[in-house]
Amino acid sequence: MNKIKHYRNEIGTSQRDLGEMVGVGQSAIDRYESGVRKVSVPMAWKIVNALNKLGSKCRFGDVFPSPTK
Repeated sequence: MNKIKHYRNEIGTSQRDLGEMVGVGQSAIDRYESGVRKVSVPMAWKIVNALNKLGSKCRFGDVFPSPTK
């Protein structure tokens, strides 16, 4: 499971604001966070970069940990 919600909440930003930064709607961010919708690798990078621009100090592996962990 990804940790988008954890890092988004940590910096106090909304699903809507994060979605606007990466070019998707609030509902897509909600689906990514809940695991209903899989995140493509290019979108995952956009999300990590947006979280960092918003003040997070996260890396790709922090937000999208390996499934073996």
